[in-house]
Amino acid sequence: MDSPILVVGGSGFVGLNIVEALLAKGEAVVLQGLAAPPAAALADFAKLPGRLACATGDAADTQSLVALVREHKVRRVVYGAAITAGPQRERQSAARILSVNAVAAVALYQALAGPDLARFVYLSSVAVYGAAGYGDVPTAESVEPLPDSLYAISKSTAERSLARLRDAARGDAVCLRLGPAFGPWEYSTGLRDTLSPPFELLRHACQGRTCLLPRAGIRDWIYAPDIGAAVARVTAAPQPLAPVYNVGAGHTASLLEFAVALQQRYPHFAANVAQAPHEATLDLYAPRDRAMLDVTRLAADVGFHASRNVPATVAAWLAWLDRHPDFAPG
Repeated sequence: MDSPILVVGGSGFVGLNIVEALLAKGEAVVLQGLAAPPAAALADFAKLPGRLACATGDAADTQSLVALVREHKVRRVVYGAAITAGPQRERQSAARILSVNAVAAVALYQALAGPDLARFVYLSSVAVYGAAGYGDVPTAESVEPLPDSLYAISKSTAERSLARLRDAARGDAVCLRLGPAFGPWEYSTGLRDTLSPPFELLRHACQGRTCLLPRAGIRDWIYAPDIGAAVARVTAAPQPLAPVYNVGAGHTASLLEFAVALQQRYPHFAANVAQAPHEATLDLYAPRDRAMLDVTRLAADVGFHASRNVPATVAAWLAWLDRHPDFAPG
């Protein structure tokens, strides 16, 4: 077991999947979050070979995070704290969004930069591409981002700052642009204004309601445990890495395919494309579907490949929900 890994924002949806993946590999993890992780997660994590310590606090409190790093002799950090803001929160809390999503991450990196920091992983988002992500071919990391929301702007700001400040020779700061995630440990933390469309589709299925989609919803949906596996590989890579990587499924699927897979469990459920946009009962949060992410660089550098079978991942998700009924959508 190497030195512990600090996961900032570790009690949220993606953070819990990352912590679980690291613990499964026998890593020592310090989970830091604004709130304590759910009891069900702690019970599951206790069965894994890694060692877990937990702390609560504000990601913007750099001094406390640095103290946590020193206390546990942390050499690798995953910064996943984020406020995923909708338009209303943007108008009300712009400074807080920028602080948590960008300024705090850069401040923590600067406070820790040096020979004792082996890797700093910043969780960014496909959202940074904005209008540039709607091409006809997979979006590569070389595409110039055009962020068009405060969430995306804050992520892009952190990316550019870390690229400027990183130790290029050691590749110590790495930004991961995460694709659209679904799966275990998704729940409303109060910091995400939009839950994933697959989660909302499952809500319709659980309630026995037909879901009307604004369109088929074709995206490179990535199973959240796969994100955890990708981050685990990046934190463990001994070689210098590039400043930014896409993390996506490597293939596309439509929400209609998810609906077919859900019908194996909920035979009376159905999903269709609405005849008019205003009739839709599920929001896809964008006027059209983005192109899939080009994941060639990540595969080449750390050997990561995501799950490629929608029926299999949906079945695994439903089996997980059978064991964790409190996480099923109401």
